Amino acid sequence: MFRLSYKTIAKPKYDSLSVAIIYMQDDRNLSNSIASVEKKFRIKLSELQKKNLSTKKFKQLIVSNNKIKPEQFIINKFKLDEKFTVDYFRNHLAGLIKTLDNEQIKSLHLFIPDSNIFRNYFDDKKYFYRSFLEGLSLGNYIFDKYKKERSIPRNLNVFVYADDEKLLRSAFAKHNSLMDGVNYTKDLQNEPPSSLRPFELAESVKQNLSKYGMKVTVFDEKEIKKRNMGGLLAVGKGSNSKPRFVVIEYKPKNIKNRSG
Repeated sequence: MFRLSYKTIAKPKYDSLSVAIIYMQDDRNLSNSIASVEKKFRIKLSELQKKNLSTKKFKQLIVSNNKIKPEQFIINKFKLDEKFTVDYFRNHLAGLIKTLDNEQIKSLHLFIPDSNIFRNYFDDKKYFYRSFLEGLSLGNYIFDKYKKERSIPRNLNVFVYADDEKLLRSAFAKHNSLMDGVNYTKDLQNEPPSSLRPFELAESVKQNLSKYGMKVTVFDEKEIKKRNMGGLLAVGKGSNSKPRFVVIEYKPKNIKNRSG
């Protein structure tokens, strides 16, 4: 498990123990793309590696680099066909980050491909950027609260490069707030019922969501009876813990009312 820290800089600066992730489109210009990657990153692929990349079923190549940094390149080949979806990069990185957990990596350099070639798949460029960030964060999630041997998170600096640096920073902000909510929801789901009884769940939700400007109202058993919520009371009779009902209200600022 990593403690991810997302950053963006104009020009890559590689430290020791670093890995670079590169994406390459599988099309009729694949040989030119391979040559371009070799030139841009100053690496030399063997004839076998080039041949493998050119085959249909070969999807990913890992290249060790002993002379210059980064020490390792991960080249992933994608194809824009009827099987490609907006989840491609999210799913790939979610799986990849798990494999990197076994490596003594300190920095990860993620090169997002040109967004223009994905216009038929992504309507929003910011969402396109977020799919990469979300993949790393989703794959990095772990719930080991009750394990005797818990994972100790290691710091991992993730440097991300894209064709619109300003929009990328905006994607960072959106991603961070979104993943806070996703991970909190996963934590609640993974908690055993014995440690998250109705009143504990209600209190946790109130504490966490109130700080984001949401109004959280909790109905106790007395209020539930007052409102004639018989179904909830009936279900609650099967437990020693008294039921709770949580009402969450979110009213965004600067939102105009629409009619019609």
